[in-house]
Amino acid sequence: MQAQAIFQTPGGHYWNSQYGNVYGTLTSAYAFPSKLNLQWAYFQPGGFSGGAAVAADGTLYINTQSGELLAIDPTGKLLWQFKLPQPAVGTPAISADNILYLSDHSGGLLALSTHLAFQWYLPMTGFYEATAGPIIAPAGTILYPLDTEIRAVNADGSLLWQTRSPNQYIYEPLRLTLDGRYVTQLQAAFDLASGELSEFDLRTGQNDAVYAFPAFFSGADARQYVRAGHAVYPDWQFFNPFSLASAEKIGWDGQSLAGLMPQLAGVTPQGQVWFLYGNEYTNTRLVWLAKNNQVQANVRLESTHGRMIGVDALGRVVVCGATQGVTGASCGLWASGASQPQWEFAFPDGGLPPFSGAVAPNRVYLSSADGWLYAIGD
Repeated sequence: MQAQAIFQTPGGHYWNSQYGNVYGTLTSAYAFPSKLNLQWAYFQPGGFSGGAAVAADGTLYINTQSGELLAIDPTGKLLWQFKLPQPAVGTPAISADNILYLSDHSGGLLALSTHLAFQWYLPMTGFYEATAGPIIAPAGTILYPLDTEIRAVNADGSLLWQTRSPNQYIYEPLRLTLDGRYVTQLQAAFDLASGELSEFDLRTGQNDAVYAFPAFFSGADARQYVRAGHAVYPDWQFFNPFSLASAEKIGWDGQSLAGLMPQLAGVTPQGQVWFLYGNEYTNTRLVWLAKNNQVQANVRLESTHGRMIGVDALGRVVVCGATQGVTGASCGLWASGASQPQWEFAFPDGGLPPFSGAVAPNRVYLSSADGWLYAIGD
């Protein structure tokens, strides 16, 4: 698979899930704005429940916590506001034929066109709730996580499979592996065709406290990775026996972080490895690694609630965090290996975490839980 294909979405849409695409690389085929220029701001009372999906025509689709779906044009104008049967969760997904898919608080999945033509609704029985927005596999299967289950739905609205997940109440989007065979959530991998949970032994035989919290992910360099502790292992082959201890490894000694494990890791199109650390209680930390395991930058940001918004075609990242407790926010553009941001944007108003974002050509969209949406462009 070519790296270029990994961060493209069917239909030419620019951003199609919380992590940008079905493979979850968080990577855009375009460059971020090199200079800080606030294009517009939009406020939605009640707040957003996730980030925006950005269609090929530049329209943003975003869910509100009060149960509406908004369509906003690239100039910041509200095109329409649609009341949903149930409040939706996370970021919408858009298919190649411009169908929006929304997972909701009752565990159901709604399909409607970008022109608001109802397609179908697949309900969920029992006490379930979606924990992230859906993703769309190349063949059209829609996948989304529930608090204790993973669900796969055919494009016609019929249930393909539903299976128990070992990850309980994890608010982590799903990702598809590069070969299209598995859908993953952290360390769990499910067969896309059957939903069967595949067992992989990720133990290293070394210090399990260091090699903890494993997670599968796809790099924007067209390589499949598994993260374990403060290291990533490239070229994971799901169909062959695999030993982490003897594999190629790119990592660093994170013992100084007093047991704090990365919340997220990724690889840029150029093959640069990054780790994002931090939570609502600890400061955000961005670590860049070279392929020879050299730490190129280890930056402690003066923020909590850190969130990786996206990675651009040049390997630069945008990271957001709270800067004044939980009442303010700032986001910065960081070049690969840099110890200082290329630009930094402090939210003029609001900024309640969690933060979300989306990417389009020469645009970065930043949103907060308290209803602020900002467009940054050149």
